[in-house]
Parts: sequence; structure tokens; C-alpha cells
Amino acid sequence: SPVTAFAPDYDTNYLFDIMGMLTGMGTQKEYEHNDIKTKMVSIELQYDGFKFKVTLFGPYVDELNAFVAAGKIENTLVVILMAKVKTWQDIHNVG
Repeated sequence: SPVTAFAPDYDTNYLFDIMGMLTGMGTQKEYEHNDIKTKMVSIELQYDGFKFKVTLFGPYVDELNAFVAAGKIENTLVVILMAKVKTWQDIHNVG
């Protein structure tokens, strides 16, 4: 359940499923590591009163861009399976 990600004692090594309404999309970025370039973009999801950020990488960025370019994104439900919670600058992110 996505709500477990917001419990103060959740296990950050635990993979879980996420579902939420798409409420925001950040700017696409590209980073390079070991001479390999990877695209990334953060999206904001809302579920049961919680808002949280999910970072998509690689081909998932292209899929999201194609979806957005295809038309309306209002009331879009996003389902992400097998996500990992990571902490960066004391903020929990799902990616």
C-alpha cells in the first residue's frame, strides 16, 4: 500500500507498489555516469491526501513524454510496480 511509505518507521529497502493521480511533472534532466547518458524526470502523485515525488529514469521518461504529447493528462492515474524508496537531503523519494 502506498500509505506505508509515509509511516515514520518504514523500511527504505522495501520495494512496494505505488498508485496515485498525476498532479505535477518536473523538467526532464539528463545525467552521465561512466559515459552513459540517462534521462530522468520527477513527477508528483497524490494518493489519499498525500503528495509524493516519483523519479522516472531511462525509457520510462520517453513513455511519459509520449503519453503527455498524445493529449489530455487530466485525471491521469499512475501505477508504478516495484519501486524503491530513497532518501536524498533528508527527503524520501520514490524511484
